[in-house]
Amino acid sequence: MRSVRFTVFLVCIVLWRLAGAAIASANAPENIAGSPESFLLLEWPELKNAPAPFWLKEGVRLTYEFSSMPVAGANELWEDSSERHAAPRELSDSAGRDYTEVSVVGMDRSGVAVEIRDLGSATLNAPLRPVGLGALVGAPGMLDEWWINPDSLAAIPDGRKGAVEVRRMPYAARGITYDAIRFSLDAQGEQHALVYDLKSGILVYKGVVGERRLPLRGASDDRTATAGQPERAPVKALVRSMLVEYREMSFPWTHDLPPSWTEEFQSATFAGSITAALPGTTSLPFQTSSVMTVTARGRRWFLYRTQDTTAALSEIPPGVAMRDGDRISGIAQVGGLWIPPMGFTRLRQGQTIDTAPVTGAKITVAAVDDAFVTFREQAAGYSADYWYNRTSGALSHVRFVDRTAGQIVDQKRTH
Repeated sequence: MRSVRFTVFLVCIVLWRLAGAAIASANAPENIAGSPESFLLLEWPELKNAPAPFWLKEGVRLTYEFSSMPVAGANELWEDSSERHAAPRELSDSAGRDYTEVSVVGMDRSGVAVEIRDLGSATLNAPLRPVGLGALVGAPGMLDEWWINPDSLAAIPDGRKGAVEVRRMPYAARGITYDAIRFSLDAQGEQHALVYDLKSGILVYKGVVGERRLPLRGASDDRTATAGQPERAPVKALVRSMLVEYREMSFPWTHDLPPSWTEEFQSATFAGSITAALPGTTSLPFQTSSVMTVTARGRRWFLYRTQDTTAALSEIPPGVAMRDGDRISGIAQVGGLWIPPMGFTRLRQGQTIDTAPVTGAKITVAAVDDAFVTFREQAAGYSADYWYNRTSGALSHVRFVDRTAGQIVDQKRTH
């Protein structure tokens, strides 16, 4: 019985980590004092009405590398730290490379719909797997922090305005030197920097310096512990994201019309199980369900809210809500709730839909039969299969395998 309870405890940890990743990214330190982009809109409100930049279209993906490291002094925030010959060592809790993918999955007069996916590695050499998923819908000229119309940036002079310092500067990363504009500000004890490419308006660097309290790994330590969890003393840390890739994905169905039923679609329910195969313990399935409710829509996308619940052994209260989060379904996407069924006529089994050079993830057509078309997204650390109904284009079944956590999620649509 002890081993069963231990398994339940570990599965709860796995579920919490997967469920909390998207929430954690949405509650990053800058949101305490208002996000940096909100300060930009406060000083330059005209940015929210800017037109779309010239490059913006469905299928565009921006990929950012995320890392954190301790810093020593007051001038350690800045983007040139990525170019130092003697870069500070990374913090122990961010070993390995983590990435954020910002994908434009739909565009129309109602707005631009973007999926934001975080991929992380558990240890330095562990493979990547998805750890967080979110969505944004906004105006085309400035979407959150990710881009600003370049003509609007060109009209902003150097100098200080309100809390924001503006400076034009070269920014070099991964062999590319950008003609850039840098916005910096201090807010509630934290320093923020946003650097944009002046030609495209794309965010190329984001840095935040503030105090972080990090858990110690393992052994005894004479520093304080809370509820049995040892902690480091607060350290000053730089958390940064750097653009590593811009690319345009192509899907065989983006020129087709969305299924007609999406205009009236309100909600769907998926049900199934989560199975954790942890070393030295019994593999146990946990019943799960996900309810997805539309909160906003355009002609080529809809935003929905998902609530995931799990009911397992007596050690876990039945029906515990594990996650609420915003998700997006759009026309330039695999893994959303629909695909235009006309596009299925152009597919063949074994066909490659997309390959991500940075993360190594590959999307292929795994199977085609009279009832379903199955897509598989696969990388070293995970695989995800999506079954779509050939007639309606609706997502009917999903199976996700996290090889690092030893976890399988399998759900079918029930409503």
